[in-house]
Amino acid sequence: MRKPTISEIASHNAAAGGYYFSRETLKFFNQTLRSFKSYQVRDRIFVYAPANDERWPGYIIAEYFPATGKVRGLHARTLSTSKTDAQARSVIDAHCA
Repeated sequence: MRKPTISEIASHNAAAGGYYFSRETLKFFNQTLRSFKSYQVRDRIFVYAPANDERWPGYIIAEYFPATGKVRGLHARTLSTSKTDAQARSVIDAHCA
């Protein structure tokens, strides 16, 4: 499976009625689409980005479901420990183990 781009994921999520990448959501977390990166572990796809907000330290990490277009966030307690892209990917790897 080819890893989709963030723009493709955002478009698919919006078409499915999702709001994960809506202008309002991105503004709330002080982010843009360019803040996000995607990461694939076997057949699972995740998106992650720095929270850029003192209320949400660390990274925001979510799983993307290509079959439905839904994006579901991982539990917030795991996010505050991630301070770099590599640490965010480690959280994802541990989640998939």
